Amino acid sequence: MMFLYFLQKNGALGGDHQCIKSWYEAAVQREENFYRGVLEPLFFDTLNRPRPEAQSRFGRVPYLNGVLFAPDEDDHVGIVVIAVGEGAYTNVIYCYRLEM
Repeated sequence: MMFLYFLQKNGALGGDHQCIKSWYEAAVQREENFYRGVLEPLFFDTLNRPRPEAQSRFGRVPYLNGVLFAPDEDDHVGIVVIAVGEGAYTNVIYCYRLEM
């Protein structure tokens, strides 16, 4: 997640500096699991694969090398999702200002 925030801050996720928050809020609105519905496709199908002009359902997102974001056998084994309440993700992650 921290890597995604670095990309977002530097405008590499479609130039939208609030896209992760927007994706999270949209997933909540659709009552969709953020990890399964947003992060898995972003990591394993978008950042992991070269695409014409870097277009994806997430907007213009770069290909960052298949090895870094390749799915692993352990990615789907024993995942435990802890519900901490709506908005907890954004409240925790946005209370820190990332400087790199």
